[in-house]
Amino acid sequence: MAVNRIRHGGTMITGEQDIQMFGLLSLRKRLEIEIKLPRFADRMTMVGCRNLGYTGRTRKNALIWINGLLEDFDKRKEDHVRKNKGHV
Repeated sequence: MAVNRIRHGGTMITGEQDIQMFGLLSLRKRLEIEIKLPRFADRMTMVGCRNLGYTGRTRKNALIWINGLLEDFDKRKEDHVRKNKGHV
């Protein structure tokens, strides 16, 4: 994921693929929080899932669906962490 530092301490994600990946990661985290804490559930999370192609009805199934989309990313991240273990 390409992240550029800008003046005054801000950051900017660049590239269409990186922006879409960040959106998927954010949506996954929202689903995880809404499943754990139902009082924070917002219908817009499910609208976001449907806009990406999810056709189910429940947050749990939406999380399973989005984890399937992010499976390759998770594997690459795990390999990177294992490869660079102990290196900063």
